[in-house]
Amino acid sequence: MAWGGDEVRYAVGLDATVDRLREIARAQGRAEAEEMMAKQSPTFRDFNPTGDARVGIIKGQADDLIRYVREKTEASGPETQRRAALAITNIEQGAMWAVKALFSEDAIYVGDGVAGAADPTEDVNRAAKAGEP
Repeated sequence: MAWGGDEVRYAVGLDATVDRLREIARAQGRAEAEEMMAKQSPTFRDFNPTGDARVGIIKGQADDLIRYVREKTEASGPETQRRAALAITNIEQGAMWAVKALFSEDAIYVGDGVAGAADPTEDVNRAAKAGEP
């Protein structure tokens, strides 16, 4: 059977419709992924196996700085967006290294400039491990 004009137009139209539906699905998927990422802490603030309050402080401050950078650059051009993305990556990396520094073998807590001073987060950590609010 040879295809005539109507059959070809229908097939081409169907292909275009399927392509458009795929494009819409991809866009919705990206939007949903972006929405999920916006809700997620950039530094995975909830991931803190030790329960150490200092980790939460570092990650919280990094998250605040990342949010600020995003808010101030979201309507900018591509060059500014690129720089903002680099800044955010480096803030995330800085938070990671700061947390890692807390748990190095030779790490000593220095409170108020006095080596070995009481860690102000000890009470918070003790309460968190005991399940207290």
